[in-house]
Amino acid sequence: MTDSKDGFIEPAHTKDLDRRAFLFRLTTLICTSAGVNLLLGAIPFPAFALQKQYGWRYCQNCYALFWDGRNNKGRCPAGSVHVATGYDYYMLIGDVGEAVPPGQTYWRSCQKCNAMFYGGYKSQGNCPAGGSHVRQHELYTLEHDRAAAGGEQPYWRFCNKCYVLFYDGSPNKGRCPTGNGHIAQGFNFVLKFGHPMD
Repeated sequence: MTDSKDGFIEPAHTKDLDRRAFLFRLTTLICTSAGVNLLLGAIPFPAFALQKQYGWRYCQNCYALFWDGRNNKGRCPAGSVHVATGYDYYMLIGDVGEAVPPGQTYWRSCQKCNAMFYGGYKSQGNCPAGGSHVRQHELYTLEHDRAAAGGEQPYWRFCNKCYVLFYDGSPNKGRCPTGNGHIAQGFNFVLKFGHPMD
């Protein structure tokens, strides 16, 4: 015998029968196509719980995209630290995969130079702070090869020497830590921005 909250004593085997009946009905519901649609429609799946991260900026010296949200501005291959100018770009943290077609995941920020770099290769590219880039834990997916809408900017490219994301929309190709300018390869990425910061 089991006491309930209001003092009513209910036989334990009655509760077991109720549980079995509930599980049977649930299994029957799931096994029917109408039940699958009903069940999936009833569960409030978050479409994609992605967080916007503002503070991504263009460095006027090396042309790389870097995160300006720390007191430390990271190491710039053109000397000293990155110098932010232009728009405040934002990234979506998370692997959205095909949710934002077409997109490429495995983009990371480097904890040494603060630049956005592609971390999907065994090699992690060349960091201006020395050695290879060191990945932060956040994972980003970048949209590419589509027309830019309002509040978006195209011509961001992957450098095949240092692996950073840099702006390729001008004749000057910035500064790569391996020497000379960046060399564009692969997709043409489209970044979203908020408002000019200066």
